Amino acid sequence: MAQWWKNYPWRVIQTNMREVDVEGLDAERFVEDLKSFHANTVMVSFGGTMANYHSDVEDHYINPRITAETDAELKRLVELCHEAGIKVIARTDFSKMHASVLERHPDWAYREGDDLEVLDSNGYVSTCQSGGFQKAFMDKVITEIIERFKVDGIYCNMGGFMIVDYNVKLHGPCQCDNCRQAFKAQFNMELPKKDVPFANMADPAVQAYQKFKGMVTAAQKRRVAQLIKKVSPDVAYCSVDYVRQESNTEIGRALPHWQYSAASNTRAIIGCGTDADNADVDMMGFSAREASVSPALQEYRLWQALSNFGGLDYFIMGRLDNKKDTSSYGRVRKVFSYAARNERLLLDSRSDAKVLLVRDSYQIPNPEERGWVRFLTESHIPFDETLTASLGGRIKEGYCLIILPEKPRLSAEICSALAEFVSGGGNIVATGKASPALSVLGVQPGKPVSSEGAYIELSDTDRDVLSELSCRGPVPMGKGYISYTRLTARELCRIMPPQCFGPPEVCFCNEEPTGLYGLLINDHGRGKAVYMPWNPGSLYYNEGYDIWMEFVSSVLLDVIGVSQVSRTLSPMVEVTVGRAGDSTVVHLVNGTGHFGTSFFDPVPVDAEFEIPWNKESASIENLDAAGDVESCIRDGRLRVRIPELSFHACIVIS
Repeated sequence: MAQWWKNYPWRVIQTNMREVDVEGLDAERFVEDLKSFHANTVMVSFGGTMANYHSDVEDHYINPRITAETDAELKRLVELCHEAGIKVIARTDFSKMHASVLERHPDWAYREGDDLEVLDSNGYVSTCQSGGFQKAFMDKVITEIIERFKVDGIYCNMGGFMIVDYNVKLHGPCQCDNCRQAFKAQFNMELPKKDVPFANMADPAVQAYQKFKGMVTAAQKRRVAQLIKKVSPDVAYCSVDYVRQESNTEIGRALPHWQYSAASNTRAIIGCGTDADNADVDMMGFSAREASVSPALQEYRLWQALSNFGGLDYFIMGRLDNKKDTSSYGRVRKVFSYAARNERLLLDSRSDAKVLLVRDSYQIPNPEERGWVRFLTESHIPFDETLTASLGGRIKEGYCLIILPEKPRLSAEICSALAEFVSGGGNIVATGKASPALSVLGVQPGKPVSSEGAYIELSDTDRDVLSELSCRGPVPMGKGYISYTRLTARELCRIMPPQCFGPPEVCFCNEEPTGLYGLLINDHGRGKAVYMPWNPGSLYYNEGYDIWMEFVSSVLLDVIGVSQVSRTLSPMVEVTVGRAGDSTVVHLVNGTGHFGTSFFDPVPVDAEFEIPWNKESASIENLDAAGDVESCIRDGRLRVRIPELSFHACIVIS
C-alpha cells in the first residue's frame, strides 16, 4: 500500500458532511452508493471545526448530534470502504473554531483592524495560521483521526491565511499578537492594514507581508506533512502528495463564466508533477449550497478533467442518499463508469503537447492567462500548463514553445534558462509586463503607458507576416501598453495613439505614431523570442472579439510555426493529444452547449482532426461509439473524422 496515491486512477466522491448528516448515517448504504458511482475514493468530514466522532482531544468541539451509534457507524464506514477497495480521505478544516473554543483561547482567532475584531460566521470564528488552533491542536486532531480510523489520506480545507468570508468579502491582514510579533521579528515592521488587491504593492510592508504569508504557509505545510508521515507513511496528504483544486461557481461572481476551469486546473496540477484531483462542485455557491448547477455543466467539467489526463472528482453537500437535488447523478455515474471501464488506458495516457503555458497560481488564473488558455484551446493547439514556481523543472522537457502571459517577476536564473532554451531551438512568447531579466526578448521593458484607445496599425509588411490579418484593420490595445527600449528585436505592427473621443465627425486619427510597436521578434540562436508589450489575452477573455484571436493565431502559426490539430474544427470543441505506450490517444470534448451564461447539452458536430503519421496504415478505435469513425492517410498526415461528436470521444490510434 506504500504511496498508493502515485499514478492512481482517481474517481472521488466528496461528501461535505453537515452537522445533521450524522443522523441516519448508514455505513452499508453509504458504501453501496459509492459503488453505484464506480468511485474508488471518498472524502468524508471528520473534524477540526467540528468533530463527527467522540474526540478525546481537548477543545475539539463535538457535533451535538453524535451518539455512540453514529460514532461506531463512522468507523464502520471506513472499514466497509476498505473491504470494497475504496480509499478514505479524512476532510478536516482548521480555518474556523466554535465560539465556545474562542472563550478559552482568544489568541487562536484571526483579528481584524485596530479594534481586533473577530470574524464570526454563524457562531464559528475564523482562526489564524499563526495561532495554536492551526498548530498543536491541529496536530493532535490529525494524529487522532489517523490512528483511530486508519484513513488513507488527510485533506485540510481552507488552509493558509483565509481573509474571505462566506459573503465572499475580503478582509485585511490578521492583526493578532502572534502575527504582529512574528512579522516584527522577521522584518522589523508593523503589519500592514490592507492586503492585495486593495493594498499598495509599492509599500515595503505590503511586499514583506506577501513573503511572510508564503513563509508561514510553506512552513505549516512542511510541518503537517512531516507529522502525517511520522504517524503513518502510507497516508496521503493533499497539497503535498497530490493536489486538489475545484471548478466551482458563486452567485454574483463576475462574468464571464470560466468554461475551461476543469481542463485548465487539471493541466496545471499535472504540470507541477502531481496527480490531478479537480473537483466538480455541485452547489451553486455559499448562499445556495443545496441547489445544484446545471447537469450539463457537471458532465462538461468531468469530461474536461478526464480528457486532460486527470482524475474525476464529484463534490456534494451532505450524503449521496439524502441529497435533495440528484439531477446530475446519472451524468456523473456515466463518466465515472466510462473511466472505470477504460481505467488502464486512461491511467497510462500522458499529454504529448509541445506547447507549455505558464500560470502564476493554482487559484483563479488572471485574465491574461485565461485569454491564452482560450487562444490555444480554440485554435486546437494542444498544450500543457505549469506554475511559475515549477517552470525551472519543465524548460528542458522537449517543448517547442513556452508562453509567458504577464510574467514580470521571473528570476534571473529562470530567465537565463529560457535564453538557453531559445538558443537551442525553442521559442517563447511573452506579453504585457515582462521580467527585466528576460534579455532574450531583445528589448528592455519599461513602464506601463495608460492610453485607452491606442491601437495597432497594420502595414502591408505586417500583413505579409501575419497572414490571418490580411483583411483586418486596426487592432485595439485596450487600456494601454508597456513602453520599452529596443535592443536587437525586429519591430512590427506600429502602435498609434488614441483617436479623438467625441462626435463621429472628429473621431479619426491624425496623430503621429508613438514610435513603439505591438509585436517584437528577436532571433536568438536557433529559436525566436516574441514579445507583445500589451495584453491580447485579457482583451480576448473579457471582450471576446475575434480580431485578437486572429492576431495571436498568426503569431503562433506564421511567426513561431506551431502546428494545429485541426483548422476546420469548431473552436468550441476541445482537443487533447496524448500517448499511451505505442498508441496515440486523442480526446475531443464538445463545448457547444455553453451559451451566454448557461450550460446545456452540446449540439452534435461533424468533427475532424489530423496528426502526423509516417505509417502506411492505422488501427483506430472510438471508445465512446464503436465504429463511429472514419480515416485516411495522405501526405504524411492521418485524418480522422467523427461524423457525429456528442459530448466526448476518445480515439485510440495505433
